[in-house]
Amino acid sequence: MLSISVVHSVSLKYSKVETFVINDEEEVNRDVVPLLSDVADNPKEMQTSLLSLLQSKLPRQWINKVNQKGIHHILTDDFKWKSCGPADQLVDIRNLTILPSPLYFPGPLSFGFDILFHDSVEVDASVSATIKLQFNREGSTWITIPCIQGIGSCTYDNFCSLTEAIPCPEELKQKGIPCTCPFNKGEYKLDIFEVDVDAAVFPSGNYQAQVTITDSNKGQIACYVVTFTVG
Repeated sequence: MLSISVVHSVSLKYSKVETFVINDEEEVNRDVVPLLSDVADNPKEMQTSLLSLLQSKLPRQWINKVNQKGIHHILTDDFKWKSCGPADQLVDIRNLTILPSPLYFPGPLSFGFDILFHDSVEVDASVSATIKLQFNREGSTWITIPCIQGIGSCTYDNFCSLTEAIPCPEELKQKGIPCTCPFNKGEYKLDIFEVDVDAAVFPSGNYQAQVTITDSNKGQIACYVVTFTVG
């Protein structure tokens, strides 16, 4: 369930990297907020993907600052994940792997997981998923990406119906791993599964996504933070 949430949008310890620091966070906000408002308020300029939003707006401002300082672009390269929920939360991720690291698009994407459901999520469950997505181009201040046309920091109220629209690979079906509700009590384990991503989904940079999943009857059932780099 969590893997599908992350892909629909994909311990926070970084490798040593060369970075630049924007000391005045208010200056960053003055640069970024008007640009985001511009995109949201003008339908003709509405971007249809996170890629176009970041490439056409945010990086241009940051790249100017980097060029002025003469600092090269060096990314972190580790995929990290950690729980942000209680130890007894319903969805217990024991292992989560995404390769390569850093990710490159277009190109192959491999993932594996070992997830234990301590209780079932029924087929008619009212489940919502909230994703807080942040972007960091050069290791400076994290910027929260707003929800624009269902991409970015969004809440998906009918998560089960949303995942029904995603074709479930035959390999997962054969292993008894569902791609949508219901999720039965028990363990779901996938060693590795590879897919080819044809599009350039994200521009290069560092990303941090907090995924929170809530069942209307059972409350919060999962909260995890993943950090990854796109090269």
